[in-house]
Parts: sequence; structure tokens; C-alpha cells
Amino acid sequence: MPDKPVMNELYKGKHVTIESSVSKEDVEKAVKEAARKASEETLDQASEMLKEAGKKALDSAKELAEESKPAIKETVKNVRQAVKDTIPVVKQELEEARPVVEEAGKDTVASVKKIMEAVKPVINEAVTETRDFVKEVIEETTPE
Repeated sequence: MPDKPVMNELYKGKHVTIESSVSKEDVEKAVKEAARKASEETLDQASEMLKEAGKKALDSAKELAEESKPAIKETVKNVRQAVKDTIPVVKQELEEARPVVEEAGKDTVASVKKIMEAVKPVINEAVTETRDFVKEVIEETTPE
């Protein structure tokens, strides 16, 4: 039995016209509708798969959570106790640091006062020179 010719080879070089009572618009509309339905079905399937996966994940998480509750409670208890134990230590450290900070503040104020006293004569001289210069400029530019 001879092989069947492939459609392209069978009609190669021939012009084939197919007539139909269905309009081009109806065909396009049917194609779009089929694509829309396929998309909706695909979305529905995907949505259903996600719901199932979510349910399984929640069930697994609930099981894990139940198994982990004692360890979690113990950890929370230990952290709370550690915080309670740390608060007095921090308070003590702050109390011990207070005099050092206060003394440093006093030293800073004393240092600033010393600097101001040392700079005061220089500032006064600069102010006097500036005042004298401004007077000279005014006198030179004022008509008699």
C-alpha cells in the first residue's frame, strides 16, 4: 500500500477555496470565546490547586505548631526571665555611670569657660579693630 501523501504535498501548487456559511466574525468570536473559557477553566484549576495546597500547608503548620508549642513556650519563658534578670544589671550600670557622666559634664563646662576666657581678649581686640575700621571708612566716604 503506498504511503498517503502529506496534505501540503497533495495540494502543493493548487489553489483551494473553502466556502462556509459561517462568517469570519463568527469564527473569530467563537475562537475568542473558546480562549476565554479555556482561560477561565485554567484559572479555576489553578485556584483550586492553590486552595488545596493552602489547606495542606495550614494542616501541616497546625501540626508543627502543636508539636512545637512546648518548646516555644519554654523559649518565651526563658527570654522573659533573661530580660527580667538584665533590667537590674542595666540599672546598676547606669547608676555607676551617672557620676562619671556628671563629672565629664562639669569638666566640659569648665573647659569651655577656660577657652572663652582665653579667647575673650582676642575677640575684644578684633571687635575694636573692626569698629575703628568701619569709622574710618565712614569718615572717608562721608562728604564734608
